[in-house]
Amino acid sequence: MKKTSIYDIAKKVGVSAATVSYVLNGKNKKVSSETRKKVYLAMDELGYTRDHAAVSLSTGKSHLIGLTLPYSSPSIAFLYNPFYAEFLGFFEETLKPKGYDVIIGSTNDEEDFERWYKSRALDAVMVLGSLGQKAENALLRINARVVLADVYEEYNAPFTNIRFNDEKAEYLATSHLISLGHKKIGYLGGPDSSIVNHKRFCGYEQALLEYDYPIPHDCLFHSSTTLEGGYQMGDAIVKKLGDMTAIVVDADIVAIGLIRRLLELGVKLPENLSIVGFDDIQPAQYIYPPLTTVRQDIKEKATLAANAILEAISAPPKAKKSYVLEPTLTLRSSTEKAKD
Repeated sequence: MKKTSIYDIAKKVGVSAATVSYVLNGKNKKVSSETRKKVYLAMDELGYTRDHAAVSLSTGKSHLIGLTLPYSSPSIAFLYNPFYAEFLGFFEETLKPKGYDVIIGSTNDEEDFERWYKSRALDAVMVLGSLGQKAENALLRINARVVLADVYEEYNAPFTNIRFNDEKAEYLATSHLISLGHKKIGYLGGPDSSIVNHKRFCGYEQALLEYDYPIPHDCLFHSSTTLEGGYQMGDAIVKKLGDMTAIVVDADIVAIGLIRRLLELGVKLPENLSIVGFDDIQPAQYIYPPLTTVRQDIKEKATLAANAILEAISAPPKAKKSYVLEPTLTLRSSTEKAKD
């Protein structure tokens, strides 16, 4: 069977092959939105598959964007934390109409990371969650186009970095519980080694100190940032009920696992314990009780990151640039006023 070409698409839509090429290469200013939609529809109907090798040879660009995750295997991130899947979905949704595809990788091994970038002739890379010194040096050495998100290590490279105000977020979460009259508020966070986890704990601590509440050291808990991590902490947390009346949890998936275990143990929520999560991933609104949580706008972060990638490809920044996204609080049924 003959392979569909851009000439076939052009004929079906009734435009020139150059117009189809503009759409495929993201030159959208030269084509109306109505025509772009017709071109994409024709591509689907004719089963058009883009030849990245040919595109790379003719344009000098692969139209491939790398996305790295802070795990030894990217599949772990998608299996255990819906945040990454939501980020990828919105990230790709922005880049796809511009003619770019996304390839997933990892930065855990800096040498493999450099080989991965070169072997796929990536136009740019999105580094999510962590950037080690060796990885930074490698990216500078190969003159890579780079955008960072949620990277808190110190770095000197002229990369755009998109961050979330994690400290303010947990300050909001804790202040909300204080406003409901809770006096002893616990905390369930991820590993101490994480810079992000530390910033979130600082926000919790700041709110308590501001209201002159002591830090309840007997009600500070740690777990892996997974559903199972939260679930396993249920037995330890239930022993503190009656004294501790509320808890701040630094990730929705941990809070959801915790809620599941507490309900199994017969705990009434939020009557016996008010819970606030972090992220506002989609499952947070479907768990029972629906989870009050700090909202970071994942779509906004991913869209901003994708647009920064496109800017870096067209005109690499000469100096570091940072964006800080601000949190809001999504109120649902997992929190209520403390009993007198």
